[in-house]
Amino acid sequence: KWGLQYFPEMKDGNGEHNEKFSLWRSLRNLVISGAAATSSYSIVYPLETVKTRTQVKSEANFGKRSPLQVFKEIKKSEGLGGFYKGLSAAIWHPIICSTMRLGLFFCFEDWKKGKNKEMGNQANLSLSQKAYLSLAAGALGECLVIPFDVIYVRFQADGGLPLEKRRGYTGVLNAFKRIIAEEGALALWKGTTPSILKCMTVNFSMLTPYLECKERLSAYLGYTRFNYLLSAAIAGIGATLLTLPVDNIKVKLQKSRGKGEYTGVRDCLMKTLAREGWKGFYAGLLPFYMFFAPNVMLVLLIQDFFRIKTRLCHCQR
Repeated sequence: KWGLQYFPEMKDGNGEHNEKFSLWRSLRNLVISGAAATSSYSIVYPLETVKTRTQVKSEANFGKRSPLQVFKEIKKSEGLGGFYKGLSAAIWHPIICSTMRLGLFFCFEDWKKGKNKEMGNQANLSLSQKAYLSLAAGALGECLVIPFDVIYVRFQADGGLPLEKRRGYTGVLNAFKRIIAEEGALALWKGTTPSILKCMTVNFSMLTPYLECKERLSAYLGYTRFNYLLSAAIAGIGATLLTLPVDNIKVKLQKSRGKGEYTGVRDCLMKTLAREGWKGFYAGLLPFYMFFAPNVMLVLLIQDFFRIKTRLCHCQR
């Protein structure tokens, strides 16, 4: 029963803590988070492919490839299926990571709200509480899925490489086996630091402004659909601008061959800056925004829709 004292709203009819209901509430948080992220990710995945290829082209061609050129190249050389390369590996990312990083955040939120109330404070989270809980949930969630992250980056990048440099993975299991055999098991954990930093950045930049804007705008707009939509749009823009530089470094580290290309995050950062300038960190900004901002908005809106329907948060218009 540890921790149930921090869930004052989770009581049965006699005012006693209901452990079964508390655990069910946490499970619903996790399931809803995974469902929201997976459905949203599947819709916008082709734009993620264009974004990754644009970053790869920028690295090799000094930023001379536009997202539109990359889009046309994929369509011409690989057909529509090329936009969904790596989806079988990538879908595990929202299923596992988003289930954990979003679900854990809302579990943490329930815990912290209960503790705030217990201490006689306002139950709603402060801005700083939203920030550190979202960062913690993001770090824990990403730790579980980095190998899948490496594989889906390579699937997406493969089609943009010359034929002699393509790895030609036939599937997720084949990629796992070949990476371990050819590069060692540690290669599955390439880009661990930027991956965790990216997930922390994503969680912080989408959840903190969304929840804060929604609360502050409610004084003027109420908890209306427009409030939800506007707050989600603001979160999408902020998350894009904060996340892309970290994502760029992560992609370059994870697609690299062996140990000679980059020695680590700092080396990759300095080489990118020297070769491409500061604009290199924002290579693929347009497709990234077109993929990431709608994804963030859809995840947040779907998440809130199901949380309201399942009474995990107050029923709001």
